[in-house]
Amino acid sequence: AEAPEGGVSLLSLLEQCASEHVNRHVRAAALQCVEQIVRDVRIHARGDDEGCEDDDASPSPHLSDGSPLRRALTHMLATGLSDNWSQVRMAASVLAREVLVRALGPGKRAKRRKMFPDLLPRLTMNRFYLAQGVRLYSIESWRLMFGENDDKREGGDAGMREVAAQAEGVVKYYANMCDADNHVVREAGCQAIAELAIRIGPSCLGPYLAPHVSSLLRALLLCFQDESWPVRDEACLACGTFAAVYPDLCRPDLETLYDLWFLHLRDPIWSVREDAARALGDAVRAYGTEAIDRCVVETKELLPCARDQPKQTRMEMIATHNDAASHTNLQLYSCGSLAPKMRKGAGRVAGCGDCLVTRPAYPYEKTDGAIYMIRELCSFEACKDGTLLPLMEELADVCRVRHFPQGDDLRATLWRALPIMADRLGKRRFKAMYLEVFMDLLFRSLDWGRDSDGGQASRFAAERCVWDLADLVGTGLFRGRLEDWMDPIYEECMACRQAQGSGVPPCGQGAVGLTNGSAFPPTPVPGRIPF
Repeated sequence: AEAPEGGVSLLSLLEQCASEHVNRHVRAAALQCVEQIVRDVRIHARGDDEGCEDDDASPSPHLSDGSPLRRALTHMLATGLSDNWSQVRMAASVLAREVLVRALGPGKRAKRRKMFPDLLPRLTMNRFYLAQGVRLYSIESWRLMFGENDDKREGGDAGMREVAAQAEGVVKYYANMCDADNHVVREAGCQAIAELAIRIGPSCLGPYLAPHVSSLLRALLLCFQDESWPVRDEACLACGTFAAVYPDLCRPDLETLYDLWFLHLRDPIWSVREDAARALGDAVRAYGTEAIDRCVVETKELLPCARDQPKQTRMEMIATHNDAASHTNLQLYSCGSLAPKMRKGAGRVAGCGDCLVTRPAYPYEKTDGAIYMIRELCSFEACKDGTLLPLMEELADVCRVRHFPQGDDLRATLWRALPIMADRLGKRRFKAMYLEVFMDLLFRSLDWGRDSDGGQASRFAAERCVWDLADLVGTGLFRGRLEDWMDPIYEECMACRQAQGSGVPPCGQGAVGLTNGSAFPPTPVPGRIPF
């Protein structure tokens, strides 16, 4: 609608409301109104609602290059797809699909490219956004734009080539998002950066990204200093990915990366410890023996720490947890952070330990991080038995600790990791040198778990560890390694498996080979969504 004399047009009003209004509900409503207008324009131009995918249908002149509506759409989409509120991003995502997939008419692929400098970086990153609705809708929109016209002849699909062609703008946007005020946006930015390394770096399109690796690594190092642990977790994994894909370009920052990875290997959050070990595994793939030597030194330092955990009974721990006075009138913290307000890492000392409100890692948590590190070292033939066997023997010994309740959690981590270690070492090598190291502790964990104070978590993990190891080395050989006192426990364990029937996945489809050592799929890693 044209503006009355001295007034404002409807389009200008909607554009202002969608991009500048302080109320998120108004911004979302304005985008929804524009989406209906674009839809009506498309239907009016084509005559029906079902031919929306037809490239030969006549376009509306209102959506032609340089039209006021086309200019306003680009501005509103660029703003809405980066909005701080999920509901506004969702409304902008719906509008983006209507415009880019349906409404542009003949030659819409060429017309999209004219809008990509502003929109493509936002479209790609929203596929990693935390809000599930935005993420899934953006993935489907991407598939509609690129997936059906995949062309593998030039080293990748159409989406990959478009991102590579817009590499400079995409990198600049991702780097800015890693410095955003919203911790959810920073987390998505780290995942999106990791995808660039995974999907573009090793391909023939890698030269498009290579000039920007330094900028991307700077952005990741910024997030590595974040107070929000999910952001640090994603940055940790992404840095490992970059080290594996661009080892030479990452070498100038390698000392900083090692310091951060080793710091996160003893983080209070278990998943951060696990992902730090996975990132260090990527570093070993990139740098070989020199990285193995550094990881072994750090593992030897962390492994015995559980012995220094203060003595505490389970009842004392429960009493502490249930003490209302200890949890009343204290600071309330944001989700995903140990700080009252999640701040970015700029201008602060590198690492997660620089948060103003945090706690040091407990000694047993350091040993837990060492377990994950040993699991990663088992993947590499360069890590010889002369190095690995003493670590395994120390691990089996230190996990016997029972003077604090969390020792049960420590053993549970070990039994979830051991089948993965065995699978990576190989059947022959594992049964010859490592199986005997853990047999006594494994069956004692099953025996201790019968007591109410013995720890059910480690018993549950130990049962499944027995099942997987027996499948891997052979039930006959496994049973031949048992001592007399272990036989009744083994029979009980296998009877439990038989009672569960077909619900138990066989070895290789359950714990063995999975990242978390359980029957459930591993947590997705950055870059899990292909272009």
